[in-house]
Amino acid sequence: MVAICEAATQTELTPLHAAVMHRHAEVVAELLRHGVNTECRTGDGATAVYLAAQLASAPIVRLLLAGGASPYAVVTDRASSRFGHSPLTAAALNGDHGTMRILYDASVLQ
Repeated sequence: MVAICEAATQTELTPLHAAVMHRHAEVVAELLRHGVNTECRTGDGATAVYLAAQLASAPIVRLLLAGGASPYAVVTDRASSRFGHSPLTAAALNGDHGTMRILYDASVLQ
């Protein structure tokens, strides 16, 4: 597993987080092929699958889940306005029914 998991502040992103934020599915797929840690968090406690759900990027959510990302990972920073939100919550707040279904199905099947 690639040991890149340091994101000390809200503005610092791992390569996986950056690829998700820029919606580069092919880069996400390549990082996953190289065993990147899908559970790394941003400085405010968000995982890559949370960010993808927040961006309504169903294809990237699918890739991340297939690569082992947890559909249950909630934002962990108590100072964040997103504290306690799950990827499903992020998708619901955006009204993204496609991503909501993907995350729901993944949570039921795990």
